[in-house]
Amino acid sequence: MRRLLLLLLKAAISIILLYVSLRSVNLAALGERLSRLNAGWIAAALFLQATQVAVQAMRWRAIALGCGASLTPRAAVRVSFIATFFNQVLPSTIGGDAARMILLARSGSGWTSAAYSVLIDRVAGILALALIVITCLPWTFALVQDPVARAILLLIGGGAAVGGVVFIMIGVLKVPPMERWAPTRHLVEVSRTARRLAQSPQTAATVAPASFAIHLLTVAAIWCIAQSVAATASFALLLFMIPPVILIATIPISIAGWGVREGSMIVAFSYAGLAAGDGLIVSVLYGLTTFAIGTIGGLIWISSGVRMSSKRPAAFLDRDGVLNVDHGYVHATERLDWIAGAPQAVKLLNAAGYHVIVVSNQSGVARGYFSEDAVAAFHAHMKSELAAQGAHIDAFYYCPHHPEGTVKALAVDCQCRKPGTGMLEQAARERPIDLPGSFLIGDKETDMAAAAAFKIKGVKFDAATQRLDDVVRTLIASR
Repeated sequence: MRRLLLLLLKAAISIILLYVSLRSVNLAALGERLSRLNAGWIAAALFLQATQVAVQAMRWRAIALGCGASLTPRAAVRVSFIATFFNQVLPSTIGGDAARMILLARSGSGWTSAAYSVLIDRVAGILALALIVITCLPWTFALVQDPVARAILLLIGGGAAVGGVVFIMIGVLKVPPMERWAPTRHLVEVSRTARRLAQSPQTAATVAPASFAIHLLTVAAIWCIAQSVAATASFALLLFMIPPVILIATIPISIAGWGVREGSMIVAFSYAGLAAGDGLIVSVLYGLTTFAIGTIGGLIWISSGVRMSSKRPAAFLDRDGVLNVDHGYVHATERLDWIAGAPQAVKLLNAAGYHVIVVSNQSGVARGYFSEDAVAAFHAHMKSELAAQGAHIDAFYYCPHHPEGTVKALAVDCQCRKPGTGMLEQAARERPIDLPGSFLIGDKETDMAAAAAFKIKGVKFDAATQRLDDVVRTLIASR
């Protein structure tokens, strides 16, 4: 009931703001302009907006892969189009983000990877938009003389940029209380993940250009719409005016930004010395073309099978001694030596539809031998080498604790350290796993004890006498 009331409130806000916007213009003149609409320019705008969705999908995919998710280019584009549909029927961009998160999580990537990827993708987009606003301020100020309006522009651009910096700094600063409380712990982790992705040349080479291209495509689409109604707005002028409007419209106080965008566009056009009616008609047409793109996404959602994915079994794998040779507290990437048949085994599990999940005790962190950043780097290296062979691990869970550790914060008797079942329980919470069909492969009795306590099949593996792919092939055949 509360969600319904909130939705109705935001719908009311959209209606009120649209009503106020319509009162400020000559509706008769507006109708006459629409009657002379140039369909060719509208078609160009639709093409640019569809291209924008595809570019945004590629940015999100690069981020999702860095977060440990499995997302093909085709699936990324499909889900992104579906998200545009939910952007039109739910508050602002939140609806689309929720749709992306749910669909990615249910496809087998898990809630953590899905949530992190969508949040980082949203931050990347807003930060790029803020940088465009700030970069264009000298030209924007030449158009806008009102001191209050200038202050608002500074607040919008500067506030968004500062927010992005604060988001990154959360993961840099070591604040123990934030790492102990569940909600803030995830915020710290997603911040660290974002910083790691920003430092990855491969990911940054996709995310940064795509982020700016997305917003330039928005401006280009709006310019085409302006041409369709013969509005006197140059591309350069729109480049200065549109980013602040889009930034304001992302505030989730209305349905799909309706009302907020129109009011902001009228004000922007007025400050630029253009007709307020031009601002309104361009904004309304932009909303309608966006709705048209969303309709395509709705048709994809209805006709495709991506709405719900049935549960799949999981192959839980210990790491050291099962996937890689256990040299003792392995953490340096150059010390990665694969167990015989390990990459092939992971590829077999991928093809058979299993969630492939690593659950590993890493007490070296608690003992002070290496950091959690080193663990993340090692896992990223494993993923990179597996990807080169057409295989992937869906998620890594590790326990950094040990009761005898030298790092005080990690020297605890926890439930995640095997034979505890904490890592298995977390994976089951975050992923649609069919537990009765799942199994755990490990090389120690603690692995077998964890599997027994979690009530899944435990398979003892001996790298000296077995190949991992042979073991996996037998397990798949007996499924």
